[in-house]
Amino acid sequence: MDMFSLWERILSYVEKNDHQYYDMFLSQLSPCSFAGGVFTIAANKPFLIPWIKNLYAPKIESIIAGATGVPAVVQIILNPNSPPEAQAQAQPAPAVPEPVSVPAPSAPEPPVPPVMPAAPASQSPMTMAEETAPFPESAPAEPKQAPMPSMPIDVKNLRPKSLDEIELPSITDKIRESRKSSGPEMSLFPQTAEPEAEERPQEVKNNNTFDNFVFGNCNRMAYEAALAVANQVASGAYNRSFNPLFLYGPSGLGKTHLLHAIQNFLASSPSKKKAVFMPCETFFNELILAIKSKTQENFRKKYRTVDILLLDDVQFLGGRDSSSFEFFNTFNILFENQKNIVLTSDTTPENIKDMEERLKSRFASGLVVQISPPDVDICCAILERYAENDGIAMPKDVINFVAQHIHKNIRILEGAYNSIKAYCQLRHCEITLDVVKEALKGNNYIQDTRELTMDLIIDTVCSQYNVPKSKLLGKSRPKNIVIPRQIAMYLCRTDLNEPYQSIADVFHKNDHTSVLQACRRVEKQLDSDPTMKKTIESLRELLKKP
Repeated sequence: MDMFSLWERILSYVEKNDHQYYDMFLSQLSPCSFAGGVFTIAANKPFLIPWIKNLYAPKIESIIAGATGVPAVVQIILNPNSPPEAQAQAQPAPAVPEPVSVPAPSAPEPPVPPVMPAAPASQSPMTMAEETAPFPESAPAEPKQAPMPSMPIDVKNLRPKSLDEIELPSITDKIRESRKSSGPEMSLFPQTAEPEAEERPQEVKNNNTFDNFVFGNCNRMAYEAALAVANQVASGAYNRSFNPLFLYGPSGLGKTHLLHAIQNFLASSPSKKKAVFMPCETFFNELILAIKSKTQENFRKKYRTVDILLLDDVQFLGGRDSSSFEFFNTFNILFENQKNIVLTSDTTPENIKDMEERLKSRFASGLVVQISPPDVDICCAILERYAENDGIAMPKDVINFVAQHIHKNIRILEGAYNSIKAYCQLRHCEITLDVVKEALKGNNYIQDTRELTMDLIIDTVCSQYNVPKSKLLGKSRPKNIVIPRQIAMYLCRTDLNEPYQSIADVFHKNDHTSVLQACRRVEKQLDSDPTMKKTIESLRELLKKP
């Protein structure tokens, strides 16, 4: 494959994955040659050479190897046709010694040093720092001291540079260094202030803790795993089986809550372990900023020196090779140093789109835990917790009503609760079932449904299983009757929160123990039998229909 075809592939990759740099690749880079497995790229600006080498060279090499079938090496050179100023920036050594060699005998003359001590007294130490470590733009100052007609070649370099020719990253780095040397002055680049970046993640920014996380069958494993990891990090222990911990499930089920809980647990622990919580999108944005400002080392130090890294929504790493490559290296360093990693996603590791297989395999190498949508009991417990924390009296029938209609997403459940609370505060009224129906009427939280009763549950179960109601409520115990009867009892208990004795009376049982045993059998079967789970879900959907 020829050089230009390979270059087209490279440009297509950049346009697809890092489109913000596509125009720069087109205008500032060009292919020079491809021979002996070496692909040479010419850059118009000197600062592009280390940038391409550090960030894109490995990916370009893999693209070429994939297209040609043989290993390749990428070489970045300065474009020979670039302006003389760019050439001087890339190779400053020949230009500097020549003007200095002429006035060399006068260099040790004593009149110059006395002038320097007087200046710092009125100016600042920054001027001395600038003279000892000059900018690339300070080179024209030397020909002013020695305007020798015998050096016409260096006169070309005296013209002012255009904005396009200035190596901005080098200038900003030099300004930053001089600011540091001049004392505690406000920085022009606060995003690179390393101490703030390190301490910020340790601050408790929310009230998401393990204590206020409501757990049940749908999320118990995730809760226990997250708590175990937090305790291990705090105590200095390490368990390979928990690293990484990968939590997945639909949005709004408490994954981010658990990450915050780990961070807050360690922040309040006397162990002083360093935890960093970061949404994946923020990780990506910080990486881009670090590349632009040439502060990759500060970025890496922030993420690679922690005791535990908490990264939220890692599915957004898919399709971003620049950030996924950086995270891959960060992941490996933390893992090799026995530092914990906790990740969340809306899907399993193997189902994350456009993600490298090497990352998927690492995500799946530890403990992978699913968080399922909450059931009615969990939603009731969450609403009770909300009301208790706010000091609000919320009747049982209201809690059951809201939980029965909203039990797929905890965030939506919280939104419904806040709507009820705000409605009652504005109307100065107590929380009742009628008030709740009115408060939620315009929010699409509550659909028009039949009022849920034990009779409705019994009739729906009988219809679904084609069992006469008289036999379901009778004393006979054939298998085709026993299972529907147990399911009906279970739904009356979980969806209506009816007392065991009230259910026993309806089903003509002598005492509540029969109902209790029936509910336990169904719960046990739900944990082991997917068919039973689907049956319960389908019955609940039927009960919601008007």
